[in-house]
Formats: sequence, C-alpha cells, structure tokens
Amino acid sequence: MLDYRILDKKYAKYLFSHGFLFQRMISHLLGLFYFIKGFFAKYHSYRVISHVLVHNSSFKNLLISHKNYFYEVLFIFNYGWLLYGNFSKVRRKLLQVQLSNLHHLESALAKNKAIIVMTAHIGCFFNALLNEQILSYIKDRPIACLTPKDDQGRKNLLEEKIKYCSQKPFKFIDIQSKNDLLKIVRVLKNNGILICTMDYAYPFTRNQAVKFFDKTVDIPVGIIELGRKFDPAFLPLFTFTNKGQIFLEFCQPFQLDISNDKERDIHNNLLKIVNIIESKILVLPEQWTMWESLYYSKSQPIKDKNENRSQI
Repeated sequence: MLDYRILDKKYAKYLFSHGFLFQRMISHLLGLFYFIKGFFAKYHSYRVISHVLVHNSSFKNLLISHKNYFYEVLFIFNYGWLLYGNFSKVRRKLLQVQLSNLHHLESALAKNKAIIVMTAHIGCFFNALLNEQILSYIKDRPIACLTPKDDQGRKNLLEEKIKYCSQKPFKFIDIQSKNDLLKIVRVLKNNGILICTMDYAYPFTRNQAVKFFDKTVDIPVGIIELGRKFDPAFLPLFTFTNKGQIFLEFCQPFQLDISNDKERDIHNNLLKIVNIIESKILVLPEQWTMWESLYYSKSQPIKDKNENRSQI
C-alpha cells in the first residue's frame, strides 16, 4: 500500500495538488488495484474483517471490498492535498465541512483545563487541524499534535498552514523523542489542546496489551499516565467522508477515573477508550485504515511491556 513516504517524492506536489474530486477518482482506481493484488497474493481479503471482528454479529457476513483499500489511499491523497493543494481552495473546502456535536467541544473548553483530543485512523484527521470554525472556538490556547518521527519538511509545511488558519501557536511533537516530553507537559500545564491517535501502538511508546475486537494488542498508555497527573478533559473526535463531503464529529468529553491504584486506573481507562474507538469503527469499518495492521498483528500477552520505552 501507499505510505507517507510518497508525500516526500519530487512529483508529490503535482500529484497531490489537485482537488478532492481528483483524489477520489485516483483513490478508487488504486484501491481497486490493491484489492485485486491483495486477493490474489497473501491477504485473502474477502474474509479479513469477518475474522477480525467476529465477536460482533454485524460483521460476520461483512466482506472486505475495494472500499477498504480506497479509503486507505484516500487518506494519503487527502493529506497530500492539505500539504500541496491550492491553499485558498483547501480553506474553502474545509469551511464546508459538516460539524457534528460542537456542544461537546464547548463543554470540554468550559472545564477550563487542558484537553486531550483522542482520535483514530478513520478518514483524515488532519482536516480538523485546518478547520477554521473549530479553531475559532479554541481562542488563544496552544495546540499540539503527537506524531512519530517523520519528514520534518512536511511537518513544517503543515505547521505553517495551521498557524496561518488558527493565528495561534501550533506544534507537532515527536513521540520518539524523550526531550519532547517536556513540550507535552508544557501544553497540558497551559490548558492547551493535545491531539493524538489511540488505535495504534508504536514499538517505541509506552504500551499495554488489551482486548481490541478479537485480538489482544498493544495500545498506547503514556497519554493516560500523563492524564492521571494533569487531569485533562478527554474529547473524542472522528472524521470521515461521504460522497466527497468531509464530516467531523465530536463525542461526549470525559474525565479519567483516578484512584490510588495506578495500574488499575490505566487498565480501566484504557478499556473505556478502546470501547469508544471500537464503537466508531463499527459504524464506518470501511473507512478505518488500520484494519490490516490489526488483522496481521499477533495477540500479545496481557502484561505491561513498558521497559526501556519512551515516556510518551
């Protein structure tokens, strides 16, 4: 499949600078290609999700189609469009985004504390970072997004666009750098907004194994440990597309359940977060781009595996 590295190629600016209609057309063609390639190679794609999500009756008869590959490709094209597309056209398109449950954002902001916006790899969540209507609610709060180490030039380009739209500080924070832990702490102490994905664990982060659909997989817990210390509001946000229209949906904010038992708190709050993510994936399974990673991952023993890991 395509990955982020294609965004750094010399021809990327031309390839990804076209509009949303072009993105969808090319993504359909590439999605069909990868679907056929996967079916005749090693993936046996028709049965993948019915196996992965077998515990849920609504998935028992669901078959993988080219749509799953289409949305994987569309994610990359959407990200490239944000980077290299005509900025005025990108801004106009994102002003047409359909926003749902803005009162949940207002409720989280009214708590007058830091907010951790948790999301998953459904649609292209970078669209939310450039939506000026959402940014107008945040006012002067600092914003940061947790990402793995990646091409710095690409990050700088997107940072500048987000700063231009929001007129407020924004920073991508490298979760592979222990030094960047201080940046996360600074955002939380200043009642800032911290954005992170919670449906995929990198090998270099603090993780814990938990039941996720029918697998036991590592899920990041560093953000939960920080949450116990700084008591931010957690605000779920998901993005998806439908017939060329982009949708952003906020869910009800919540606080972590905190006691004197750190390990129990981490486990119970992790289950709460996983349940929220699972419920959203079940609504839009074809738009969840991490399904292959889940299917081909090996179940992990349920124990803490945080030795020698980053603090993030």
